[in-house]
Amino acid sequence: CVSAVRKVLCDAPADYYLSIDYEGVEGIVDAIGGVELEVPFDMEAGGIEIPKGKQVLYGKEALQYLRYRKGYPDGDIGRIRAQQKLIKAVLGKTGKLELTKIISKVFGSIKTNMSIGYIAECAEQFRKNGVEDITMHILPGTAMYKYIDGINWSYYFHSPQKVKELLDEVYGIESTAEKTRKRCEPY
Repeated sequence: CVSAVRKVLCDAPADYYLSIDYEGVEGIVDAIGGVELEVPFDMEAGGIEIPKGKQVLYGKEALQYLRYRKGYPDGDIGRIRAQQKLIKAVLGKTGKLELTKIISKVFGSIKTNMSIGYIAECAEQFRKNGVEDITMHILPGTAMYKYIDGINWSYYFHSPQKVKELLDEVYGIESTAEKTRKRCEPY
């Protein structure tokens, strides 16, 4: 929900969204012929069996890689970094392919408020600039566990002040301390 993202980002502009379901992820990775990744360790749990090492992952395996939760020394932050590597690998490969063919294969798996024209414009810009110009960040915060009803749940709590500092650094957003305090108050 765009309004929730805006709240977490201290009312920074978040005008567009794009989400893709699991079938879409598999479809994109298969449509581009798989992606080469360095799997950091053996991933084995709940039907997932991906060996450690450099390899090409296709749709189903790429989705398993994205969803795998155990074994990262830094917990969910490690998982997020692994997910970012896969996203960059996919984007790096799609930049060399015809995006309209890929999108047509997974269009039913995508939800967005962007027009087709705007998507085409972004795709052309991406094709010109490539994956090197893409920067990814992790929302600043702290990973914690909380016991609720006898279950140890994993949560990630963002730090409103550090989010504001990241936005200032990345986008040069300037505001008064009072505006920042009001915009970044926790829920």
